Amino acid sequence: MTTLTPKEKWQARFLKALSERPIVARACRAAAVSRETAYRYRGDDEQFASAWQDALDTAVDSLVDKCWDRAETESDTLAIFLLKSHRPDVYQDRSRLDVLFGKMPDEQLDEYIQQRLAEAGPGGEDRSGAPALTAGGEEE
Repeated sequence: MTTLTPKEKWQARFLKALSERPIVARACRAAAVSRETAYRYRGDDEQFASAWQDALDTAVDSLVDKCWDRAETESDTLAIFLLKSHRPDVYQDRSRLDVLFGKMPDEQLDEYIQQRLAEAGPGGEDRSGAPALTAGGEEE
């Protein structure tokens, strides 16, 4: 039987707790280690960083499973969120910048932004002559 080092012991406790609830502070308490130590090891150890991400994914998968059960029996709102998450191409909200810029290529959009920035005055005021829009999208 292999004996675990103190580092391996705290990491195992940390990862187990993190896989049950994706809350780093809680996992640190379970492992009796500081957040600084946990984050330092995550930054320095690729294998631990990968296991950390796996633990987070496990916790979230567990929650999605519980939410899915509730969505099927109790909550239309929860069902909507799950559908948006799992089928964004079908159920996502449609309000996006495409409304303003259509399928404008990135290069053209970058050029447009640079032009508008160049036309702005020192205080950010618009000197292009284009109508200003309010937060609600109406012309001032």
